[in-house]
Amino acid sequence: MRILFAVGLACAAFALAQCTPLKSIQSTARSDENDGPLGDRLPEGTTQVNPKPFNAVNIWRDGQGSEMMDYPQGYDNVIGMTIPDGVFYVEDAVYWTDRKFIGIPTEGVKVANDVLEYPEQNSKKLKLQFSQISEQKMPHADAIKYCQSRGLRLPTARELFDFCTAEVSEPNYGPNFERGKYPLMARCAGRYIWSASVNAVHRSYGWMFSGHFGDTFSVIRTDPYSVQCVGGG
Repeated sequence: MRILFAVGLACAAFALAQCTPLKSIQSTARSDENDGPLGDRLPEGTTQVNPKPFNAVNIWRDGQGSEMMDYPQGYDNVIGMTIPDGVFYVEDAVYWTDRKFIGIPTEGVKVANDVLEYPEQNSKKLKLQFSQISEQKMPHADAIKYCQSRGLRLPTARELFDFCTAEVSEPNYGPNFERGKYPLMARCAGRYIWSASVNAVHRSYGWMFSGHFGDTFSVIRTDPYSVQCVGGG
């Protein structure tokens, strides 16, 4: 009788040991539901925008929109003009007026460890992980392939501009911008970097950021420049 009782206690203890880890795993899984792609804990009711689509910033800003995962049809066509969409096709007026640079970084953005973070808006947050800059310079078409081969994408003109200017105030971005005042120790200093955006009017030109002047402008797409790709955490 005692033997049976002891066996019963041992079985009960074994069953408890088997159940406890399962319960712990389930609890952990529930606690991770609101974690962002970079492992941070999001506030209740806040969601992390998928960083992979080219229009991730638009979705973060507007709180809506279908994800643009691929380059649009005709993107390789360098002849003529097209309708601006603010993502793949960007018009000069976004950054320039009367030959003066007027670009302003998105308010509240910050960068840490090459991660560009957009603040909460419409109960959404966005983080974009930038890769290290390429060792070689290359034309725009090769820059696209370079990022694709790494499972990443080129940043848009807006993303690249925000990455290079976040928390950088010395050029006085906006109406009082001073060309050539970009700090020598800033994260994009001394580099010309390609974006995925092309000029909506002159499609043979692509938008890039100048780490020499601190502004962004479009140049012929066959010229070789540096590349930094974008992906999620």
